[in-house]
Parts: sequence; structure tokens; C-alpha cells
Amino acid sequence: MKKFLFLLIFLFILTPHTFAAEQKTDLIAGKPVTILGCAAGGKWENFKIGGTSNAVTDSDPSTSLYMNDSYCVSNSNGFLVELDKPSHLESLSISYKAHVTGLTLRLYFYDQDKNLLFNETFRKNPMTFEGMRKLSKDVDNVKYVAVANGEAWNTYNIYDFKLFEYQPPPNGVSDLSYKSTSNTVEISYKLPSSENGFSYLKVYKDGELLKDRYTDSTLTVKDLEPETQYKFDFVSVFDDGTESDASSITTKTKELEKPDNVSDLDYDFTSTSLKASYKLPTENFSHLEVYKNNTLIKGNLQDNKLDVSDLLPNTKYDFKIVTVGANGAKSDGVHIQFETPEQHDPPSKPTGLYMDNGNGALTLSWNRNPERDIEGYNVYLDGKKLNSGLISNTFYTVGHLKNGSKYQMSVEAVNTSKLVSDKADTMGYPNVKGMPLIENDYSLVDVTNGVSVWFGSIWLILAFAVSIPLAFYISHRVKALFFP
Repeated sequence: MKKFLFLLIFLFILTPHTFAAEQKTDLIAGKPVTILGCAAGGKWENFKIGGTSNAVTDSDPSTSLYMNDSYCVSNSNGFLVELDKPSHLESLSISYKAHVTGLTLRLYFYDQDKNLLFNETFRKNPMTFEGMRKLSKDVDNVKYVAVANGEAWNTYNIYDFKLFEYQPPPNGVSDLSYKSTSNTVEISYKLPSSENGFSYLKVYKDGELLKDRYTDSTLTVKDLEPETQYKFDFVSVFDDGTESDASSITTKTKELEKPDNVSDLDYDFTSTSLKASYKLPTENFSHLEVYKNNTLIKGNLQDNKLDVSDLLPNTKYDFKIVTVGANGAKSDGVHIQFETPEQHDPPSKPTGLYMDNGNGALTLSWNRNPERDIEGYNVYLDGKKLNSGLISNTFYTVGHLKNGSKYQMSVEAVNTSKLVSDKADTMGYPNVKGMPLIENDYSLVDVTNGVSVWFGSIWLILAFAVSIPLAFYISHRVKALFFP
């Protein structure tokens, strides 16, 4: 029993497991072959035709055809196979025993007019071999095949020789389509029917094996590069080991989703500086990139304000603020384009400062600057700016001060180029002897209504008092026109 099991295992190991080949049809099964005494060089006119034999086509492992060495001095150097019709050949199988080293056969393929189509050398180093081999290329329109010994000083016994016609590969997947994002591709397709022996898929991405023994009808591939093209090949493998031709699809990932630009942009500039404010995006935002005339000047700005102070006067500038998203994508950017004005001298320091010390209040007055391009003034109390916008008047009153304390009030002039003068300052001392600051919340409408009510009861008297003198004056002037 042990010897029987060992023999079965040994036979299993030696038996070639080429299930696909077992399904193929042998084109010369049972047919006799013509023995060649010489087939040197594959030239048909050099063949020495001998007898016939079916020892290599009867599928009987106990019968064989003995082949002498490659020298054409014997009567069994090769054999010739004639097919029933011109055929498209794909593969062969052979079993042999070499008597010195290995096997070297030269195969010659001819058309029906005996023209040589193709030749190929078949080598195997083992002393014995049994198995199938595909031809190096499919050979079409073959009518004759010559098999010659290609090894000097060596002989063989060939037990079995088969030729197989080309079988088109089975159909693979079909109806391929895909959807993509910036870093994923989802491919859907229709699998071959399992009734036709379909087993699984081999999937290749750009020529590299991505999936083996894959059976799903969709494939999702992640971690891809945005805006990149990828080729996927699907090879269907069947139960008998045959493989389909690759079903291919070329995909392309989308570009990254861009973040929104900054909004509510506001800016102001001088001959040497730019100040801008804006609203940052609330979603998909990482930071800003700022370009000045296409040169990056700020690469990781996260503030909602931009201050640039190294500009040149009388120069054109193009600033671009680009939003960078959390995914790395960049917006198209918003532009700030302007030309800086010519740089002027700053205004002169204000003069003629006069301080009126009031009760809990101070009133500072000064002379108007002589420059024509003065836009206004800023007033400071102990270094703190009091006005929100530029002052066009030449006086300023501040209240709610502490009597008996000393305060410094300063004033500076600002011109239309936003240039600022030196500060002129003086000291003030609020005290109880000074004029108190009278505050009211009357508006112009209130004043107008009050005046109209106050004069409402005496308007007739006022009209009579004004109209009589006015009438005499007009008549006097008219008289002068006619009676000089």
C-alpha cells in the first residue's frame, strides 16, 4: 500500500499541470509522420524522405521515434508533419528522453507551397521532459512542420509530440467606466460569466500588479495623485488556467478642490506702504500666500490684515492674495493693483498752539498749516490718539479730565500722501476756575424746531417791521432809475 501511494505521488509530481492545454485540440493526433534522413538548414530540397511512423502521434508513452544526431549521415534525423489544412499554430507539447545531455530541436514551419514561414529552436536541459510550450509567436497559414535534431553527438527518443491550433483568449471584463476624485478612482465593470469558467481577476496599475485573485465587480484605488492619468488592466483568469486579453481603461484624477478667495477686501496705500484688510474663508482654509509682482513675499500668513511698508514711490504694483486650503489646493487669488504716488515732504509741524484750561476740560487750538495738500490733523492726549478720523478744524476739546492734574496734548498734520508731520505739543492743567465744558445732545433738527417755535408767535410783527423799510428802499432805487 505504501509503495502504491508513493507511486501516485511520484506520478502527480511528474505530470504537468497545464489544465488549459488539456482542453486544446491536437492537430496531428493519430496521424503518421514522415521520417526525414536529413533536415539540415530547413531547406525543403535537402530533405531525405524516409518511411512513416505514428509512434509520436499515438499518445502511447511506450512507443517512440529514435532520432540520430544532427549530422545527415543516418536515416532518422527528423520527421515531417503535414496538417489537414493551413492552420494558425499556438503551442506544442513533447515528451522525450535525451541520451547524452538535453534536447535541442529545430522547428521549421511551411505554407502549402512549401515556403518557409518561420523557424524556432526548442531546448530543454533535463534528460527527460514532458510538458507544453507556447511558440515564441503565433504562426499562421501553416501546412507543414519539420522537426529536426539540432544537437551534435546526441540522440533522443521522442515519445509524444503534439501541435495545437491557436485558441483566441476568452472574453474578459466589459463595460468599464470610472468615477474619480482628486485622489481616488472607482472603476466598475461587468465580470465574465462563471458559467463560462471565470474564476478571478488580475488587476494591473500602470503595468504593476495591483490585485490578484480579485472577484469584485468594482475596484476603488485610493491615495492617488491629483490631476494624474493612470492605466488599469484587468486580466480574467478561468478555471482551466487560461487568461483573457487585458481589458484596459485609462483614468484621470480630478484637481484638488480649491478654497474660496478672501472676501470683503479693503485697502489703502501711500507712496511707500500698503495696508489691506479682508475676510478669511471659513472652510477648507490653511493659510495665505501673498505675491508682489509675481514674487512670493509671505508664505504662511494667517492674519486678516496685510501691511507692506517697503514700496517705492511712483511705481506700479500688483499684489495677489492666494488662499491655500487644508488639502493643499490654492485659489485663483485676488489682485490689488495700484500705482504709488510721488513721495512728498512731510508737512511742517503745527504752530501757534494755545491751551485753554477749563474746568475738567482742555481745549487745544493751533494755526492752520501753510501747505496746500494738508488733509487733516490728529490730536493726542498723553500720547493716546483722540480722534478716529482726521480733524479738519484747528481746535479740539477734550473733557472728563481731572482737575489739578497735568496733561500733555499734541497735534500732528497729515497730507494727502499720508505723510505725517512731527508732533507739536503743550501742557494743560484743568482746574475749577476754568470754564466748564457744557455738553448737550441737541441735534440740528432740534435747533431748527426750537427756533421755529420761538419765532412762531411774533412772526407777524417781524414781517411788518422788516417789510416797511424794505419797501421804501426798493421804491427809492426804482426812482433813481428814471429820475437821475
